[in-house]
Amino acid sequence: MSRGPAPADEPDEEDRPLSTFRSFATLHLHFAARALERYTEAYYRREFGLKLAECRVIGITASYGIATFRQICDDGDFEKSYASRLINTLATQGLVDKKWSQVDQRSVSVTLTRAGRAMHRRLHAAAGEIDARWTSVIPEAERAILLRNLDALTASARNLSANEPEQSEAGEPANDKVRSIRSGS
Repeated sequence: MSRGPAPADEPDEEDRPLSTFRSFATLHLHFAARALERYTEAYYRREFGLKLAECRVIGITASYGIATFRQICDDGDFEKSYASRLINTLATQGLVDKKWSQVDQRSVSVTLTRAGRAMHRRLHAAAGEIDARWTSVIPEAERAILLRNLDALTASARNLSANEPEQSEAGEPANDKVRSIRSGS
């Protein structure tokens, strides 16, 4: 038994309004992160002459005392080539010392110079001020909850990312479901 054309009061699939993404927490977090990143990037360039990523390398290095190249890549979520350029730039500016391992000549450790330690103190104070201004719209009693929730969401995102299928060499998702959606089948 064939179903005839859809009744006039039911719009075809193509004619129905599309759903909005605006209700998703992921979109809200993305917008907040991008806006804050744009602000802090401009602020650190203007006040310190450093890119935000360079500030992150300084902060990561300070947190370890002696940071390995891998720690900087992992903690900063940097590609190896980008991390290498950042470290070289900071070394040229006299903010970090880069030392090759005696045991493994491919391994590098990074420490802050005296100027780097002074810069870290200035950056840390500025970051504290930015953080206080940004979170000032949230009641103080709720800020600890925000941090716990952000940590949980970060862990969840990393877990999702770790379980994501690899992309093909052409940059296309290796997922048949995504390919079928893109091809319209």
